[in-house]
Amino acid sequence: MKFIIPFLLIPLICFAQSEEEQKLSFKVTEVKGEVFRSDENGWTAVKNGDVLSDNTEILTGLHASLSLDLTESSYITISQLSDVILQNTRIKKYTLTTEIYIVSGMIITNSENMQDLDNEISVVFINGKAVLKNAAGQIYMRKGYGVTILSDRGDTEIEQNILGKNIKRKIYPGDRCVLKTNGQLAENSELIKTEMFMSKSVNDSSAKDFFSHAKSKNSYSRKTR
Repeated sequence: MKFIIPFLLIPLICFAQSEEEQKLSFKVTEVKGEVFRSDENGWTAVKNGDVLSDNTEILTGLHASLSLDLTESSYITISQLSDVILQNTRIKKYTLTTEIYIVSGMIITNSENMQDLDNEISVVFINGKAVLKNAAGQIYMRKGYGVTILSDRGDTEIEQNILGKNIKRKIYPGDRCVLKTNGQLAENSELIKTEMFMSKSVNDSSAKDFFSHAKSKNSYSRKTR
């Protein structure tokens, strides 16, 4: 399914050169199905046009999604059955930088530079992160299985966290990378097993139980990260 998403239209870009850092907010541009956010009152439904602050946790239900626009042609889509924390977004040193933490689920990203401003999306997960700078890709995280990263456009930098050390590598358009839960790259057989799991129908019991189980535990992912 292709997502067309219009979040931050950036009238603030003109200030990027004169200020060290310009903090921005997350604006919701499209909600499909059941999507909830965590705040001091527990879980509340997300609506089109909502402005979300830093460190907002998002849960999407079965066949649901949430879209945020970063610029007119750059976006983040949080797909169904996902648990994601929107960490921050800001303009700093000629770069629009957006950071999100994926606990579980799938994120589709597209970041394009705008005039003299680079556009960088960092997706952090338990064993590393993927940095998409003026690039597009997909990140799929499942606890106990690891992370699959697909590069659609541009170069994506992967940072593995292995035994407290960060190892960086790049993947290129059309490439894929699977990191196991310990940060190691998956071997071919393990990669096939992981992809088979990730391609299973969302109608299986684990998918059906995910949303109700996660939502019943208020901000559980913050305590277990």
